[in-house]
Amino acid sequence: MRRVGILLFDPVRVFEYAVAFEIWGIDRTDRGVPAFEVRVCGPRRTCVELGAGIVCVPDHDLDGLDACDLVVVPGNEHRSEPRRDVFPEDVLEALRSAHRRGATIASLCSGAFVLAAAGLLDGRRATAHWLDTEDLAGRYPEVMVDANVLFVGDGSVWTSAGSAAGIDLCLHLVRLDHGAAAATEIARTMVTAPFRSGGQAQFISNPVPASPTERGDTLGRVRGRVLDDLCHPWTVAELAAHGARSSGT
Repeated sequence: MRRVGILLFDPVRVFEYAVAFEIWGIDRTDRGVPAFEVRVCGPRRTCVELGAGIVCVPDHDLDGLDACDLVVVPGNEHRSEPRRDVFPEDVLEALRSAHRRGATIASLCSGAFVLAAAGLLDGRRATAHWLDTEDLAGRYPEVMVDANVLFVGDGSVWTSAGSAAGIDLCLHLVRLDHGAAAATEIARTMVTAPFRSGGQAQFISNPVPASPTERGDTLGRVRGRVLDDLCHPWTVAELAAHGARSSGT
């Protein structure tokens, strides 16, 4: 994917737009990263509010998406709107058209609602910010919402969880098409991890027992004992003994 379209329409979250532009819009060819063409596209090329007094004027209208290999939909600020699923029909049709001709479609954070409204998530796994997943599932029951992942792809349609998870998805898309070296170099220049393990469940506020013993977490006890003495040459038999297990299991 060398030509990337970033789809903007009011009101867009500035962070998600900045993430997409930072990944694909910065020239890093001197560091071995492929050259990308970024098209910022919006209806009628009118000013788009990004919040905090920031506005952006797209350099292409919606027709600019026609030649894009990848279309990125940043999050939007419709969280409190009761008519959140009502988006401009020309925007939705532009997304459907891009999907029909084989472009990869990716949403960041609440941009998943736009993809869902376009029908692109029907019958697919998808995610969004953990604050939004219940709402997404309620509004679009045809979507298989997974609240636990940082990002997920189903066919050529990708969605990410909130804010920073958009970085994870964008780097993953670079990795898929241009290799780990390119994605890692972009991550290095952004001073971020090229890959984060785990899911967004770790960011949801849930009561957690204070100690592994309270959880009955045998593995946690063994791990804690090893971390307390990393200089010790641990054997399987010793680890098994600390976990009250036989060395053969």
